[in-house]
Amino acid sequence: MASVWIFISVILLVCVCAKLEHKRHPRREASSDGVSADTLMLPPAGVHDVCHETFPYYVGEHYQFDICGGLDRQGVLDGSTITGVINTRGYLPTCRVMHLLLWMHAETLPGKLTERNLFVDIGMNIGSCSAHMASLGFPVVAIDPLDQHIQTMHATLDINPAMTVDVFYGGIAPQAGYSKVQITMAGRNFGSTHMLPVEDFINEEERFRKNTMLQLYTLDSLVNDRRTSLVKIDCEGCEWDSLRGGRRTLERAPMLKMEFNLPAWTNSTDPKTGLTLTTVSPKHILHYLEKFDYEFFYEPWSESGMGVYFGLNKGKRWLIDEAFGTMRLDPPVKFDAKKVRLAAVEILKQQFTPNTFALPAHSTDIICIKKGLAEAMKKRFLGAAAAGTGTGTDTGTGSGAEERMRRKLR
Repeated sequence: MASVWIFISVILLVCVCAKLEHKRHPRREASSDGVSADTLMLPPAGVHDVCHETFPYYVGEHYQFDICGGLDRQGVLDGSTITGVINTRGYLPTCRVMHLLLWMHAETLPGKLTERNLFVDIGMNIGSCSAHMASLGFPVVAIDPLDQHIQTMHATLDINPAMTVDVFYGGIAPQAGYSKVQITMAGRNFGSTHMLPVEDFINEEERFRKNTMLQLYTLDSLVNDRRTSLVKIDCEGCEWDSLRGGRRTLERAPMLKMEFNLPAWTNSTDPKTGLTLTTVSPKHILHYLEKFDYEFFYEPWSESGMGVYFGLNKGKRWLIDEAFGTMRLDPPVKFDAKKVRLAAVEILKQQFTPNTFALPAHSTDIICIKKGLAEAMKKRFLGAAAAGTGTGTDTGTGSGAEERMRRKLR
């Protein structure tokens, strides 16, 4: 009888934990309703007494929300490389690039309306891009192996209850399961987190190194056959593992954004034998993605421009700054629809093939777009640029032009 009650208690505990995990951000199936500009304004921020420090995050000149930078002072310092960018510029450039890609997709569709499908965030960090996409009305699924990041993202969701984000604490792998892993973090940049499998736990833990038993997910299991709008993969070397576990997702995902941070790396180690599974390079990955009918483009505003990206040269403005606008720069930058189009052109001019790929710096971000969609984008934007004329009516600056652009994301 006692064993029966123990069993029932365990089941109830699991149910309660699962309920708490998704209490404020339940799983929502992607819908075809489209993202309405009228629904993108978030309700007043909820009261939150856990987050130590919040920052205003500017989706555009006139649209913002509060993002949690850390649960305590040490947490804010651990992520200061990222929070410093948000505090200085008002946003992360890489998140705005994905915002731009979604708008570019909408511009190629009948009626210029894009469906509100899933945004997938592999390597969530504190959740800047997850929150950015959720603020636009996209349902989000995000994963990260660092519990500090998970807690910080939960705090942001507490502040912004309108956001729909499924947060998973774990690692990404070709096969689902569990693994003993060692996680290493960089000082003041816990976004630079690396995860390696280990046979046995090391008893002694350091400030920037810890060992844990981690649940592993596949990309396909996270997506669960839902329709996607965009997949982001920024996981410090786990790109190949992510893709190998995501064949069904890659068949359907219209766009990927991925960071390469090494010219070549040992992909992983078999936890049973300790043998190296394979060594991969970006070109290896690109040839694999080519089989799924993707075309490839460099991101013009990636971290390879470190000084600008991290706000070290505050007087320097990127086109992605000038396009969407931000009130954090001095002087503030206004939204400019013409520059939004110029930014789209800038991406499409950066096309390359797997054979011509070259890593320009210690890291680079690439954009992968399905061939049919890429051709439609080039026709829409490069054709107009070549003719020297604008297209559509979304020109000008200010809140009216920004609102018209946002209506494309219905």
